[in-house]
Amino acid sequence: MRVPRVPLLIATATLLTLTLGTAAPAAPTAAETGPPGARAALHVEVLGPTVSIPAGSFAHSFAQCPATAPHIVGGGNRSPESASALRLTMTHPAARGGSPTAHDGWEIEAVNTDPVNAHTITAYAVCSADPVVQRDGPSLVVDPGVAGVLSSSCLPDEAVTGGGMSLGTLPGSSGPAAYIQYSSPSADGWRVAATNRDTDGSRITATAICSTKPHSISIGTSFSLLPPGQRGSASAICPAGRVPSGGGTADAVVNGVFLYVSTGGLTPSGWDVYAINTSSQPQELRAAVVCTAP
Repeated sequence: MRVPRVPLLIATATLLTLTLGTAAPAAPTAAETGPPGARAALHVEVLGPTVSIPAGSFAHSFAQCPATAPHIVGGGNRSPESASALRLTMTHPAARGGSPTAHDGWEIEAVNTDPVNAHTITAYAVCSADPVVQRDGPSLVVDPGVAGVLSSSCLPDEAVTGGGMSLGTLPGSSGPAAYIQYSSPSADGWRVAATNRDTDGSRITATAICSTKPHSISIGTSFSLLPPGQRGSASAICPAGRVPSGGGTADAVVNGVFLYVSTGGLTPSGWDVYAINTSSQPQELRAAVVCTAP
């Protein structure tokens, strides 16, 4: 049986103001020069339309960058913490016109596994005046019932700003069913993992967004311990004078733990993640945020 799709809604995006945090600043590197917070001011947040997904269906949401900050540097999904029946199947840089290279926004896709209730998704984008490059890693076909792990790397003279995962279903697929377990920044790029819950293969691709401007990764100082069958959240905060360009989970979670929210803008100058533990053992959840340099 095919999973029904909700039509993509097109609405005017909501521009938000990134808020600087108050955490103690990290020691600057030689490349981190200029007035404190000067580069942070080049970043803006955008929210796409909030889309309601009926029980057993799936849908997309897209947040487009404004002309004043046309480059997508990171993004994710913003949903209520109670929406733990959602399974993210895509969260990645994209373009409204479908261009494979001129990405100017963030697209998310989610499946609602709740048999009764509708749940909402809202694409969240971080946009910048600084140019960036999207680097796709090799695609992987994930067999039914198997977890696939992928990564994409920036060049040695680049720093990661954000990243995500796209999904391509194969002929015979009943719909998007490669559920994202984690989407995480790494020292040289981005890494993702997804479990295929379909009866056919699913093709996944990791994308790293890379910049020649310096960025740093901050790991959350605390974690949530998720009991079996329970949801939880975690956050990570940028040093003072810096703002998030992207973020995700900090650790590789095990099969059965699914990420359903990954967003900035909830914690000042931070990044929040929500996940549900469907495994039989307690699991840790920790957040990571990629931060602008001053």
